[in-house]
Amino acid sequence: MKKEILLILLCLVSICSVAQDQFQKGYFIDNSNHKVDCLIKDMDWKYNPTEFTYKLTEKSEEKNVAIEDVKEFEIINISKYIRATVNIDKSSLFIDKLGYVREPEFVKETLFLKVLIKGNANLYAYEKRNFIRFFYQVNNNEIKQLIFKEYKTHDNIPIVKENNDFRKQIYEDLKSENITITNTLNLKYNEKSLIKKFVQYNKSKGQDFTVFNNLIKRDLFNLTFKTGIDYSSLVITNNPFSSTVYNDIDAGKSSKLRYGVEFEFIMPFYNNKWAITIEPTYQYFKKKSTDEYVSKYSTNKTYKTDVDYKSIEIPIGFRYYYFLNKKSKLFFNAALIFDYNFKNSRIIVEEISIYRNIDITSKNYNYSLGLGYKYNNKLSIEARYYSPRDLFRDERIKGTKYNTISLILGYTIF
Repeated sequence: MKKEILLILLCLVSICSVAQDQFQKGYFIDNSNHKVDCLIKDMDWKYNPTEFTYKLTEKSEEKNVAIEDVKEFEIINISKYIRATVNIDKSSLFIDKLGYVREPEFVKETLFLKVLIKGNANLYAYEKRNFIRFFYQVNNNEIKQLIFKEYKTHDNIPIVKENNDFRKQIYEDLKSENITITNTLNLKYNEKSLIKKFVQYNKSKGQDFTVFNNLIKRDLFNLTFKTGIDYSSLVITNNPFSSTVYNDIDAGKSSKLRYGVEFEFIMPFYNNKWAITIEPTYQYFKKKSTDEYVSKYSTNKTYKTDVDYKSIEIPIGFRYYYFLNKKSKLFFNAALIFDYNFKNSRIIVEEISIYRNIDITSKNYNYSLGLGYKYNNKLSIEARYYSPRDLFRDERIKGTKYNTISLILGYTIF
């Protein structure tokens, strides 16, 4: 198992080491209010950056610039960030780290705020690993945090409560015919709900505004039908069918078709490079074979095996994409596979006059690694390796090594 985990890590590091993010057309404004048109490396940041990489032309050298040297930067039609010194409450969202104070505990910091809406009323976001905060600005006045905080009571059994003062802020500062006490009472502290309110306010002012959040249309879910060929072999290790001779029995090799469907969930950051996959697949191994064991200490033995193994595999894993161009990309998979065998799956071994029959109850999981290519987000081909699987869950019956490599074709419906 350690070797398999090490192999996963080595493959991942190898792919990530050559991966590149694309430079996109953009600009930044320096401390002298000088606008620099350039190409900015699009990292599709999940967490707000403190610096970025740019180059003046395709062939010029890359340069890094930090937050203290830039007032704002934008990747055209993708994202925009501004530098601002704000009061921010960094209270955690994790229950075990909640405090007992209802009011926000502000600290002053200089941050790159992500622009969600630019107009009469601006909406910004700042996200780190354990919290997200939203900020707003009306008529170019001071940028303020929209206040939301979870806290605990001092009861014997603490109760988690919420400070939802952001609703009061929006009602008071964005008051209009579309924003009333009634329709702000149940407003959620999330990007979708807040953008909707700020859009309503900016529309009521009859002036142009930009919603940066809607500039990128993301494909966050894919459904793919899979088929292909499995090349499998089975070896019965430490022969559980014989009470006198403990040797490995070669139960044969088989090539057979496989069928499955894949559910892929694309992570909404880092330029759609990471995904979580779930791929229920029907697989089987049906083989009759004869194997002779030559022993120095006893007479030769001939084993006849009859294996009928059917199961549903459910690999749950992650995928990393490396984009070659707009239509072509390579991908790397690593998955943990849960195997659920059919009840009538069994292994029969006949040794001279001895006949043994053991039902298959495969162990809970094994691993897989895959490398593939996808074209136009529709057609894919993948080579996949599976770590050996034990078909006997009962430790008293020793074990088996069920090995598989696969060639898999896929067609993405949507």
